[in-house]
Amino acid sequence: MFILSILTISFAQDTTLTKLQQSEIKVTAFTSQQEVPVNRTVRYIIQVEWLGELDNYEISEVETPELRNFKIIKTSSADRRESIDGTLKAIKTFEFELQPEELGMGYIEGVIVRYIDKITGDGKHLVTNRLQVKVIDPIPEPGSRNWIYWLIVGLLLSMAVAIGLYLLQKKRLAARRAQEAMENEEPTGKLLLKELKETVLLNEPSVNFEDGFSKMSWILRRYLEDRYGFDATHALNEEIVQKLKQNAVDDSLINNVVEIFDKCDIVKFSGTGAERSEFERIFTLLEDFIITTLEYKPSIDN
Repeated sequence: MFILSILTISFAQDTTLTKLQQSEIKVTAFTSQQEVPVNRTVRYIIQVEWLGELDNYEISEVETPELRNFKIIKTSSADRRESIDGTLKAIKTFEFELQPEELGMGYIEGVIVRYIDKITGDGKHLVTNRLQVKVIDPIPEPGSRNWIYWLIVGLLLSMAVAIGLYLLQKKRLAARRAQEAMENEEPTGKLLLKELKETVLLNEPSVNFEDGFSKMSWILRRYLEDRYGFDATHALNEEIVQKLKQNAVDDSLINNVVEIFDKCDIVKFSGTGAERSEFERIFTLLEDFIITTLEYKPSIDN
């Protein structure tokens, strides 16, 4: 039985759907297990389902997941139909077989699933949340007599790699930023999304929440300034809300922006602590806002 790791979906910018229509299609992302030996594989499954026939929706694109400490060795997909109490359900499954690279935590970033409603012709997308799988010590291969030797070798190699990565982390990060700045080919929004993931270390065991909230607030202001063309770095929160309304940003997204700034300001000015769950929520809201609003470039009305 597969272990459901995380089930989260995020709706696209177009929010004209009714609640009933929104519930007609959903995406579930999960892994076959939460721990995997370094010499075994784990399956990552994306399941798209809705009530009705298979041809009611066309899955136009399922992104290849961005992985950390894993590599894809095999992919597959399947369609099936189920009948539950006389109601027909269509299910599309996309499966990725992942091979761990080293001991430690492995992460599967959120995946955007794009689909087209064949009845209305509208194209939309759903977004899954990141999943994590712990990579543990290898297990003996069938018939192996020297597995202890290879286990020790593997542990020593993993330690050497971990030490090397730790020593080179800052140097590599600086080099990557310098290269991105020189190329400057990607939109600012995508560069800020990368900066968010690289500087706000969400998955670190020990996180400086005050520093993290400050970085997220600054990244959001820079993104708003680039995307909507107003001075967001010096604007008050109320002014930012008005500018977003002028640019026809959806109310639910504006509410997310308000929540991000409010929480960041509370931590910054009051000096009060924050829970990891609050930190992860603000990170996810910011990441989702950038991904969602990157889908179009609005006209600027100052």
